[in-house]
Amino acid sequence: MSSLLSVLDRIAEHTPQPFVAPIPDLERVRLFTLQDDIPYWFDVRNRQGWWRVIPTDNRQAKLDRLTYPYEYIPYMEQLPRFYVFALYPLSRWTWLCVPANSADAAQRGWPNGEPRPLHLTRWLGQGGIVIARQMGDVMLFDNVTHRKKGWPWADINSAIELIDTRKLAFKRQLEEERRKERLATVEGQMEYMLGLSGAKLNNWAAMESGYRVTWSHAGRTHEMVLNRNMTVRSAGVCLDGTDQTHDLASIVQVMLERERRW
Repeated sequence: MSSLLSVLDRIAEHTPQPFVAPIPDLERVRLFTLQDDIPYWFDVRNRQGWWRVIPTDNRQAKLDRLTYPYEYIPYMEQLPRFYVFALYPLSRWTWLCVPANSADAAQRGWPNGEPRPLHLTRWLGQGGIVIARQMGDVMLFDNVTHRKKGWPWADINSAIELIDTRKLAFKRQLEEERRKERLATVEGQMEYMLGLSGAKLNNWAAMESGYRVTWSHAGRTHEMVLNRNMTVRSAGVCLDGTDQTHDLASIVQVMLERERRW
């Protein structure tokens, strides 16, 4: 019990000192530092770069100034090093990267050559192979390299193809979500039902118990009144009392057939 009290007393008496840390391009940044075997965590505002951090108490800290390379290089040299291929920028401070040697990276905890953000990048014009450091799950830019021989470029090409495939899948998923959102609206339902027969919605207006809709097909324009469930109340022409047996999708074919007969 006395040993525990002595540790607690030491923690209570200890004052955290300024330290150097990377601030990546993330929404929320929590910094960790170990001083005299005492762990500290600090939440700081997002300002990308290597910063000198000054604790204001045991939980809060402020960013003092951007650091010089000689101040953070010792920190970087303690982190695992990877050669990575910087593919393209995601933002001013961040590029998307993949390991230049996926087999080696997999053995060192980076499975499947998954693309990752490379934070705190600088001096990158057109990408290429660079040196990165791994800090937990975050990849930090270290330096550029001019080594080009001996790299398995097939790995990089496969990674680029994987990224392109994922981007296409994401684009299709986004389009599908937008389509579903559109279908949840009155106008979206009208456009969809008319589009099944190649017709185009021109205009619509809500009425007390339905909608007045104007649509066109092959240069001809039609106006009709719908119920709330998109069934036809009045087609605007004589259909021998069959108006209400149709909805906005089927009425297009009815009107086209009527035009052919006339």
